[in-house]
This record gives sequence, structure tokens and C-alpha cells, in this order.
Amino acid sequence: MNIDPYLEEVLKQLAAGELEPEVWLTWWEEHSDMVAQQIKRAPFLRLKPPRPGGFGPPSRCALVSQQEAIALLSSWGVEHTTSDRYEQAWQADFAKFQADEKQANKALQRKFKPPLDRLREAFPKLARFLERHLDQIETLADAATPEEIVQLETALGVPLPESYRTFLACTAELIYGEGLQIGLPHTFMHPSDDTLPSSGMLCLGDFWWEGDGDQILVGKAAPGSEPPLLYYNHATPAISQLAKSFAAWTESLPRMLAEI
Repeated sequence: MNIDPYLEEVLKQLAAGELEPEVWLTWWEEHSDMVAQQIKRAPFLRLKPPRPGGFGPPSRCALVSQQEAIALLSSWGVEHTTSDRYEQAWQADFAKFQADEKQANKALQRKFKPPLDRLREAFPKLARFLERHLDQIETLADAATPEEIVQLETALGVPLPESYRTFLACTAELIYGEGLQIGLPHTFMHPSDDTLPSSGMLCLGDFWWEGDGDQILVGKAAPGSEPPLLYYNHATPAISQLAKSFAAWTESLPRMLAEI
């Protein structure tokens, strides 16, 4: 196979660690079509640098491409030198990333400690799950006051489930990832509408388990017990039982959140 001398020279520079990672990424964006015409599909894909960001910093992108550049030059019998420059840079970048992540996690632990301590007493499984996924918590507010809870019940015209009141006394609002939003700002009564199964029902917030926009509703309580928690699939629309109570739902919530 006749290889363009220009491509050969660039790969030699990459193998030797002479190209700045950002320069290599820019070069690839501008010349990838030419490379695709010069080499087979499999080595092309191995030479292609990952996108920086989600897959790592430019140093790792250059390292991935360098490994295939060395393999190509060797298979072509082209003399070249190698360097561990990208490997060393990637190790340094990764160490910094780990240190930054550790610091960020400590900051989140301090920020969310009061509500997590309260949740740990009342809803231990949920608290442990949240502690393991602090970076997914968008909001974990301080406790709602007794006055705020009473004001909400007065505005709604119905009492809140007792275990939900306990939850609000731990945190007034929890927003986790893109699938869970519950708390004072998200609790409301559905308007009366005989065409919808949610007509006149108490909603505790959003829970996108089966689809975006789905909600948690409160069913009718049997005498002497808490009301069941219901799942409202608004697309169908249909309502199904989610758990026998809000407290019971929090026990299964970690598993369900992992599925979203």
C-alpha cells in the first residue's frame, strides 16, 4: 500500500510525542477523510482519537492514537522513535481528576450532611443510596418546618401521608438526576377532570420511572393505615400501585432509581 508521505510524517511525530495533544485533535478533524482513504477501516477506528471530555483529557486522546500510530508504522516497516510523553501526561491528568473528584465529594458531603443525617434516621436505605451518589443530587434542601407542612396541608385541603410528613421534616425538597423531584414545591392536587384517572388526586412530585413526566400520586387509605403510593403514567394515561405506603416506596427507591 502506498502511504502518503505527509501522513507517515505526522504519525512519526505522534509516535515520538512531538505533537501537542490539542494539535493532534485539530489535525484529525481536518484530515480524517484523507486518513480513511489511506488505511483500512479497523486501524482507522483505532487511530481515531476519542472525543475529549467524557472520555478523558486531550492527553489520553493522544495516547490512544499514538498506540495505533506506532503499530501502523511498525507494520509498514517505517523507522520511528517512541515517547512516553502522552502516558506521563495522562497519568498526571488522571491523578488530578481523582483529587478534584475527592475534593468535590467532600464538599457535597458537607453541604448535604444535615438532611442526610435526618434521612439516615427515618429512611436509612434511601440515605445510604444518596450518600453513594452525591454527584447526582441536584437539590437536597434543609428540613421543612412544622408550620410549612401545616400550611401545605391547609392549601391542599387534605392531610399528607404521615411518612411523607416525616420525609419533609428531613428535607423540604429532593431532586435527584432527571427522574425524581419530590417535596414542598412539587406537591399539589390534580384538578378535577373526569377524562383523566388523576382527577382530584394528591401528587407528591415527578418520578420518571417508565417515562418522562410521570408522577407519584396518593391513593385512598384503608382505616388505620397509610394510603398506598400510586404511579401515574401520563402517556397511557394509567395509574398503578407503586408501594403500600410512602415509607415502603423509599425502601425500594434505590433499586428503582438505578434503573432510570
